[in-house]
Amino acid sequence: MSAYDEKARASEVEEEHPAAPAAAGAGTGINSASTVLADAVASQKPNPWSKNMIKLYFIMGIGYLVSTMNGFDSSLMGAINAMPAYQESFGLKGEHSATGIVFIIYNLGQIAAFPFCGMLADGLGRRLCILIGCFIVLVGTAIQGSAQSLGQFMGGRFVLGLGAAIASAAGPAYTVELAHPHTAALWPECITTSGGLEIFWQAGPLTAHTST
Repeated sequence: MSAYDEKARASEVEEEHPAAPAAAGAGTGINSASTVLADAVASQKPNPWSKNMIKLYFIMGIGYLVSTMNGFDSSLMGAINAMPAYQESFGLKGEHSATGIVFIIYNLGQIAAFPFCGMLADGLGRRLCILIGCFIVLVGTAIQGSAQSLGQFMGGRFVLGLGAAIASAAGPAYTVELAHPHTAALWPECITTSGGLEIFWQAGPLTAHTST
């Protein structure tokens, strides 16, 4: 078949089966659907003190408690370092050179988690990322609590920082994403601008100093 015959055949096919025209106003339809959804959310304001909403507040509080856990772990050494039993067990007297390393090793664990904690939160989901972080914190607590040497104690501190950073990467996002659509825009401000995370973080050191 010649090139001329192929072009003629193609023209016949187009005439028999014309291409469907593009849907007019497709983008307008999407915008209209978004507007309808926004109007529906605005017209159905939830009772902020209903049983279901209070239950939602407690669930969202998990994201804040992650900050409390972080504050507790990072401040616990301040009280432990002053205990004579701790100093005698690990041979630390006063301003020992190893004291600073014991304190900073927790932050080094957090730094080590930064390259992949965001990927875990996005890839596995917020809740599973918090679960993994808290599990790692429990492992670090077991290592640190059973330490018979300074090296094991520091290793536990490192694992604690690693787990706390992983959990903290998903905690704030978990709180915002669980918020009711009508109040979703307010929660980022409650977490950051209004200092919600900072307030709950301060509850960690208070608990640490009280318990020790």
